[in-house]
Amino acid sequence: MTSAASDAVRVRFLISLADGTWVEFADQAVSATQLSVSGLQVYVRELSGLDAIVLHDAEALFRQPSPTVRMEALTSVQGLPTATCITDLPPHARPWQQPGWFTQAAAWLLGAVHASGDTATGPVRQISTYDLACVLYVETAAGGAYLKAGDGSREAAVTTRLAALQPELTVPVLRAALSRDWLATRAGGQRLSEVAELNPWQEAVTHLAAIHREVDPSVLRGLGCPEFPFRRLVEELEALVKSEALTRVWDQDEATRTRLREALPTIRQAHGRILALDLPERTVHGDAQPMNALVGADGVRWFDWSEAGVAHPFLDIGWLLAWVSLRPSLPVRTTHPQLVETLWEDYLRALGTAKTGAAWQDARLLALAHRVLAYEQRFRSWEGTVSGARPYVPYYLKLLIKLAEEA
Repeated sequence: MTSAASDAVRVRFLISLADGTWVEFADQAVSATQLSVSGLQVYVRELSGLDAIVLHDAEALFRQPSPTVRMEALTSVQGLPTATCITDLPPHARPWQQPGWFTQAAAWLLGAVHASGDTATGPVRQISTYDLACVLYVETAAGGAYLKAGDGSREAAVTTRLAALQPELTVPVLRAALSRDWLATRAGGQRLSEVAELNPWQEAVTHLAAIHREVDPSVLRGLGCPEFPFRRLVEELEALVKSEALTRVWDQDEATRTRLREALPTIRQAHGRILALDLPERTVHGDAQPMNALVGADGVRWFDWSEAGVAHPFLDIGWLLAWVSLRPSLPVRTTHPQLVETLWEDYLRALGTAKTGAAWQDARLLALAHRVLAYEQRFRSWEGTVSGARPYVPYYLKLLIKLAEEA
């Protein structure tokens, strides 16, 4: 099978079979529209007749000039040319990027579903896989269940603890294996980003404020989650401007360094206005954007606590408002053009903070600065499966500079 698309990439497929051998399909033309778990699964099924799961992060691999896509067959087909000598897993391969993991994890998820009194009504499917996590899903009589395996982010531990403390604010947990960072949860409904009605958005920020008010930061400290002292944020950003890491690790040119340096006074002023509120650092979600909130029959629930920590609460609401403000085509914004301002005011009321000189744009700017610094700290020495690839920092740095220049 080949693709005639002009954006096709020549790909080598290696597919692990149940008997320990591998089948190779070299020089296959795969288009950009097929660079997803489901797209590659369809491609391989049409190519070989095999049902297979993706072992390796296809999107990261496709940044390479001649990528090898590794997959694992879940079925068998007679007559495929196989070889026993191919064992080249990618460097630093995560457990879910190795043959055999899917079968074990799928059985664990089905066991969690059964133990909860629910029944699977379909096969376990792979939803996504990359260096930081893998997600599986199974349809059930009660509406579905997910398994997420993380790369040591403590998400399973944090979600389990928060579900016990604030069960109405996060997704129901079916089972957790903390030593492996495996988490099985019930499906929770529709993503907030897809919802056009205003009420669920208001409920989401109210719940976010409730987390900030009611979950003692000592809970996350006890789980080893990171802390981000807000008072030092600008100081740390200034250090990054001067650091060799900006060019050596993150491949940013001197023009970017200059623009970031020139943006510092604007960022410092916004920082000062928020500091003047004298709010304590609290439990934060860490990635509080609408793709991580679910709207179901029992209300809005936050999930994906992989970046939870202790920090200024405005870093959560600031990131949510940044995400929303940069997407004018969101369904809810077409019917509620003042959405950002409405959510900001609702959040302040729910947190119990009177309106002051700090604006939502200040929170947005500082939230982006925080994301630059948090990811720079986390991924500076990170080793992934694609040489030289480190996530997130360049994207958020570019966005921070742009918004500071527009302020």
